[in-house]
Amino acid sequence: MHEDAKWALDFFSKNKKLVLISDGYLKVQSNKFKALKISSYFDRPYFTDEWGKSAWKPSLYVFKKIEEDYSVEGSNCVYIADNPRKDFIAPNILGWQSIQIKRPGGEYFDTSYPLNGKPHHVIETLYELKEI
Repeated sequence: MHEDAKWALDFFSKNKKLVLISDGYLKVQSNKFKALKISSYFDRPYFTDEWGKSAWKPSLYVFKKIEEDYSVEGSNCVYIADNPRKDFIAPNILGWQSIQIKRPGGEYFDTSYPLNGKPHHVIETLYELKEI
């Protein structure tokens, strides 16, 4: 885990509800979550495959489910992710604040944004979240 990720989890989990949205095959994502030993930081993980492949990003399904489960409007939610191909379309549509972590040399550093898929903010390190 990146040092700034550990910092962000420590910092924000103290006074915010954090949920994880993880996309892909359920067994793989569940195993990653367990291996990272991060469950104590999150109120709940949402593995999109629990609702089938049709719920995978960029589907609105899990984002709407979170709004419903927490009785919260999208304008009160912040979504942080890295993959511009699929991560920001649904939260943008629902009015969530979207933030891309775009690490220099990272996997998605040179990936272009699809229609409606540009995040509101782009950061290189999670320490920058304090400024947003």
